[in-house]
Amino acid sequence: MRNALVLLVETTGETLSENTLGRDFSLELVRNLCDYFTDLSISELYPVNDVYDFFLLNYKPEEAIRLQKRIGDSFRFFASEGKNQLEFLLEAVARFEEYDCVMFVKSNVTGLSEEAVIGFFERMNEFDLLFGPSDSTFYLFGIHREALPHMASLAGLSQKEVDNYEVESSLHGFHLPERPIAETIEGLTRLRKDLPAESGLARKIDDMIIQATAVDLRDE
Repeated sequence: MRNALVLLVETTGETLSENTLGRDFSLELVRNLCDYFTDLSISELYPVNDVYDFFLLNYKPEEAIRLQKRIGDSFRFFASEGKNQLEFLLEAVARFEEYDCVMFVKSNVTGLSEEAVIGFFERMNEFDLLFGPSDSTFYLFGIHREALPHMASLAGLSQKEVDNYEVESSLHGFHLPERPIAETIEGLTRLRKDLPAESGLARKIDDMIIQATAVDLRDE
């Protein structure tokens, strides 16, 4: 079975991303944080073994170009399109015709590793789809190519919508434990609380908050 792991590169601004941190912080600060998450995810998930192939999915072609210029051309970059995030992912899956299983992981989740992802793909030998919830959205979504014809009954990518989809389509999904992701101020706060003080990501988040607070004070 051929597997593709697709890192969904989270950003903010005018895209299909559900990242709303740009409402609480400047777009520059959020972009710097998103870039940090992306670099961290690549370092944790880029495969050493040959269990899966690795791709970077961006919301806009110009973001793929920006990322390629920033980190180099040794990765496989592409962008997708759609009216919402679900259509965006399904359009991306359609491009992976040679793969039996495609798994999306959002770049703003922490604590995953190559070994963990290999275990997730092994789970998909037994289940039709894999789902990792995060509040009202997801941090991980994996699906077999044979399940794609049933996707019309999937209304969205929340826990409730995926549950309903599994019942209506008679497919069997494996649900992973919930994880916080840096997509809202609440999610960022939860994620930060779980990080040790010496974590580089914790320092990055703290620095962003300090910079944002300093800007707010200067504006008063």
